[in-house]
Amino acid sequence: MPQGGCVVRIILCDDDRHFLQKLRKMVEAYLARRRIPCTITTFTSGVQLLSHGKFQFDLIFLDIRMNELDGIEVAKILRERNPRFSLVFVSGFIDHAADGYPLNAVRYLVKDKMDVLFHDAMDAALGEQGVQKSRISVEFVGRGDTALYTDDILYLESDLHVVYYHLTRGRHYVYGKLDAIQDALPADEFLRIHKSYLVNLRHLREVKGYTAYAAGDLELPISQQRYNEVKRIFLMYKGKA
Repeated sequence: MPQGGCVVRIILCDDDRHFLQKLRKMVEAYLARRRIPCTITTFTSGVQLLSHGKFQFDLIFLDIRMNELDGIEVAKILRERNPRFSLVFVSGFIDHAADGYPLNAVRYLVKDKMDVLFHDAMDAALGEQGVQKSRISVEFVGRGDTALYTDDILYLESDLHVVYYHLTRGRHYVYGKLDAIQDALPADEFLRIHKSYLVNLRHLREVKGYTAYAAGDLELPISQQRYNEVKRIFLMYKGKA
């Protein structure tokens, strides 16, 4: 199990080479944004994976429908050799989802919904492995250099040359521009809803009538020109699009 700054060992196994390449890029981008080191090994069949003898890993994305040996059978063999890895099943169909439960799959992803559900699957798998959440360091005025998890940020608010960090516990501020701060944060975790507001998608509850409703009964304005894009990204993040 990875701890601290250890490397996360990942296996991707799918007989669709095009999808395998896409999945690898998604995993690399996700981990790069969070500065989590990793090794990624890819296989195009379950037989190839098992014959390689690579059983010490932390996370596997495993296609269910493959020739020769399907993903369910492969997962059963892998579990006998390594019970600690996190398992994400991938398939073009939903009909085998129940088969993954006895094997303790952390998620079951349908390929045509990957762009929507991938983020949640990675969060769940890394959480199961004990990998730290996204963490940043901010030089708050009057408080100095402060380390915090991005999950603890509700939203950021810009007022002239001051940017306020509204956190799950308290509020602090820095001098600067919201654009620059946004560029330094994980792009798939935060959503710009207004020139003055950047919201953490994890805490966003609803988007309706040019208003963003977030945790703690927060209501923030959404600019008219951004509304359609905000709505689209919010629905994708929640898996409703």
